[in-house]
Amino acid sequence: MPKAPKPTTKPKPKSTAANGLRKPPAEFYWDVAPLPRSPLAWNYCARISRLAYQIESKTDADLVSIHGEIDHATLDRIMTSFLDVADAMQAMRLMCLKSHARVTASAIKASKAGVRFAPAKPHKAA
Repeated sequence: MPKAPKPTTKPKPKSTAANGLRKPPAEFYWDVAPLPRSPLAWNYCARISRLAYQIESKTDADLVSIHGEIDHATLDRIMTSFLDVADAMQAMRLMCLKSHARVTASAIKASKAGVRFAPAKPHKAA
């Protein structure tokens, strides 16, 4: 009669932290996928955002007069840039909100599970 296979369970990691809790693996801190945009793209977003801020400070009369002074192909490219940057910023905003919600939820679960939180470190004066 063949032997039954042994159950495959992972051994529990040993506690290595001073407070009795397991330290998170190094991947917890560094296993982050790189952002799809390069630093040049971030500079592009910053330039378009500054342009949008300048437009917000213009009066309606100034904006109407722009249409008589600027090439409409250029204006179309600027308008497309505004939408592209708005989409990128919206995606970043949603990612930050989702991350905030997930960390908050994990803190609540940890508190309910009886995890002792690490003591807060004092802030250095600026």
